[in-house]
Amino acid sequence: MRLALFLMALATPTAAQEGLRGTDEVLNRTAMEDLLSGQVIEFFDGSKSRYETDGSYGYTYTDDGPVWSGRYRLMDQS
Repeated sequence: MRLALFLMALATPTAAQEGLRGTDEVLNRTAMEDLLSGQVIEFFDGSKSRYETDGSYGYTYTDDGPVWSGRYRLMDQS
């Protein structure tokens, strides 16, 4: 039993996908700015981030919940 659990723990990182998928698109800084600036992005869990054009952002888990704020900076190859 312990051996089975140990082998399963070793296999988990191997099963994870790394790198780009065939359908992924690499975006440069300008393309990311066009995609994010002034937009609200909704994540798979329903949480949302609003990215302002001045480099600030706000993140919330729910529409009526608290907003965590910060600053973002986009760079080529980041």
